[in-house]
Amino acid sequence: MTRPPPDTVCLVITDKLDRKTAETPWVRAFEQHGVCVSIGSVETAALPGWLRERARALAVEMEPEAAQLIVERVEGNLLAAKQELEKLALLANGERIGTELVLRSVGDSARYDVFPARAGRRRR
Repeated sequence: MTRPPPDTVCLVITDKLDRKTAETPWVRAFEQHGVCVSIGSVETAALPGWLRERARALAVEMEPEAAQLIVERVEGNLLAAKQELEKLALLANGERIGTELVLRSVGDSARYDVFPARAGRRRR
């Protein structure tokens, strides 16, 4: 079958495709009959810089230590990082975002416990 049924959606998620793989017949078939969207990731080491750039776009400066603290708290979740940054920009009210504000305002999203009944226990 060269054409999929119109009411069918086939979603393929892969790691980054190298040039040779991107030129294979199956990838070309997907491109011909559908849409290919490449989404690059932000490397962990680049996240503090990514956050500081986004802060500048919101017309707010951010201390490097504050950006690193957010990275540790959101553990690579770019959506959470973006949302926290937008909240901090509002709270900063035009002032520079520092570690104190981050510590007061940013939840530790990286340490979510799926068993809230055990929340009183100490984590190891």
